[in-house]
Amino acid sequence: MKFKILIVLFIFLALLVIYMFAKNNKIPSNVGMNGDSFQDLKSSPNGVSSQDSGDKYVEAINVMGNPKNDFERLIKICDDLWNMEIIKEDENYVHMVITTSGMKFKDDIQIYYNLEKNIFEYWSQSRIGYSDMGLNMERYNSLFKEYINNEEEVK
Repeated sequence: MKFKILIVLFIFLALLVIYMFAKNNKIPSNVGMNGDSFQDLKSSPNGVSSQDSGDKYVEAINVMGNPKNDFERLIKICDDLWNMEIIKEDENYVHMVITTSGMKFKDDIQIYYNLEKNIFEYWSQSRIGYSDMGLNMERYNSLFKEYINNEEEVK
């Protein structure tokens, strides 16, 4: 009887690992733009966005100089701060994937230059798990701080 329970438990854990691996390596369906808007964040508390409200809201990032230069600088800051890979980039939008150290979880980050408002919209969400223990908010705060503190590079 104990042997059967161990086999069932092993199979369950193996399937769970396979599921998490597959989900961690697939771009979520809620990544991307809908006009000038990001797709909605998942209902779980593992993401932040400048286009959201409540606990998931973060401030959009103001353009401080030339929008093209500032956009490139934001991407460079992300590259300097984290292990990131650019998935899609055009003149006013970038989708990056950041892989966490240790467990190698992947988080998606999107930055969009909103020409009409002259701001950079920000969206970040973990691919798996219910909570990110505040990691996406910390990541946004690091990016924002680095961008603001190095304002002189813009000019």
